[in-house]
Amino acid sequence: MATEVQVVASSVVRSTPAARRTAALILALIFSLTLVLSAIVPLLPRFVDRFHLSTVEAGALFSIVTGVMVAASLPVGLLADRFGPRPLALGAVVFLVGSCFLQGLASSYGMLLAGRAVFGIAHTTIWASTLVWLTQLDLSPRARPMLLGGTMTVSGAGFSVGPFLVGFLADRFGIFVPFAAAAAFATLVALRLARAPAPPRLAAEERPRLRETVQSVRRDPYVSAALLILVTAGGMMIGVSLLIPLQLHHNGFSAGKIGAVFSVAGAMSVLVSATVNRLGERAAKPLVAAGCLAWLALVPLLPATSESTAAILVYLAISGWASTTVVTIPYPIGGEGARRNGIPRGAVMGGLNTAWALSATVAPLLGGAIAQSLGYRDAWLAVSIVMATGSLLVFRLARRSRRRAG
Repeated sequence: MATEVQVVASSVVRSTPAARRTAALILALIFSLTLVLSAIVPLLPRFVDRFHLSTVEAGALFSIVTGVMVAASLPVGLLADRFGPRPLALGAVVFLVGSCFLQGLASSYGMLLAGRAVFGIAHTTIWASTLVWLTQLDLSPRARPMLLGGTMTVSGAGFSVGPFLVGFLADRFGIFVPFAAAAAFATLVALRLARAPAPPRLAAEERPRLRETVQSVRRDPYVSAALLILVTAGGMMIGVSLLIPLQLHHNGFSAGKIGAVFSVAGAMSVLVSATVNRLGERAAKPLVAAGCLAWLALVPLLPATSESTAAILVYLAISGWASTTVVTIPYPIGGEGARRNGIPRGAVMGGLNTAWALSATVAPLLGGAIAQSLGYRDAWLAVSIVMATGSLLVFRLARRSRRRAG
């Protein structure tokens, strides 16, 4: 965690000291949020055994978080424009701490599910409000896109460290301890953030109506491209979160071996994300995203032609840099479009979160339906088609933005 924050924060050389401290605290808050989000992965078997859960009930523990994110991201972004991001972020920490107690002390499935729902509110609000807060800090032009992309780097670090740390603490001290530790860390960060300077709020006359905001987003190629990238990125979820684990299991991999494969892939993802962030605005461009999506349209042809373990592992190895880039740069791209055209940043960040949540929820379901009815080969071909379509559409937006700049 500290290494990733230093990689991101080291670039803020022309920003004010207060802005640097606030940015570091925001990244720390996102890290604590990711720890709680990833805790369900190693603890899920315990919950299944304790509450005798069906597969559907276990799946609901995941889907309820993204469901809340779909419903609440845009309203939270609009509230951040109206009331400022700081009170929303600090208020959401109360929900985060409450969710930790509900999950860590759950005595029934209903209590556990309620804890996940409360966490979904905290997760949605913290992500939307802190992204807006970062865009309003007194940062250098080079630092702002790097920090927006850095949120994904820190989140990736949390997903790499979280499952191992939570599993270790739970084995040694019980399920409640990792949740209590995450709650304590988030509370300490929030207390420090409460002393940070409040970012500016839009005056009443500066707040455009939702209809005007939507029209502005449609006209701006950068914001439109960021939304489209995140919608298209759901195609990657079909391969990474669904097809690869199923195929590796079919090929004889144990749960531990599958976890090891994804741990290595996660570590590489953090390194790539940190590198992309160091490039800053040079990487945060629609044309870069279009190229990455084009590559991600080609590489699924490998597992589509062979279901061997070697083909799957090669796919992971050669697609990782592009998939990590695609999920790292949309927020800097959207933030730049909002800054250039005076679009409310809360609405933009809320819209981006909604796009990601929708794709992450719907795409694996569709991919699973295709794999079940037609087979893995056709599911991989569907991934390729989604990526190719997204690449072409983002490329058109990239050309439009270059014509506008010229």
